[in-house]
Amino acid sequence: MNQIYDIRLKHDMEGKSIRSIARETGFDRDTISKYVNQEDFSPDVPIKQKRSRKTDPYRALVKQWLLDDFKAPRKQRHTAQRVYDRLLELHEQGDLLLKASPRIIRSLVAELREEVKQETVVYLPLDHPTGEAS
Repeated sequence: MNQIYDIRLKHDMEGKSIRSIARETGFDRDTISKYVNQEDFSPDVPIKQKRSRKTDPYRALVKQWLLDDFKAPRKQRHTAQRVYDRLLELHEQGDLLLKASPRIIRSLVAELREEVKQETVVYLPLDHPTGEAS
């Protein structure tokens, strides 16, 4: 960074040409002109690409099953193992291509349960008017 600062100082303040700065510093003229013309010296942050998960094809189906479980009695709700077994049944029928292990399905079910729980939690404001007693 000090070298870049020196190059810009020689060009802007001392008025030296790019060729003379290149002779003094030993850098290439293209490098000198790049530093002279560059305004922003902060490094570029690489953009992380979001990879698709193995469970993406099943995500909507499993979420619908978990949402339907709220209507069913508590003992009849899907466990992660039951979700995996149902996905295997669909795979055997040819409706679905299953590429996930039981552990990955367990993680998916846990993640979707948190999402479903957050969607269904509702709070009612309790408002008691002042000055009324019964």
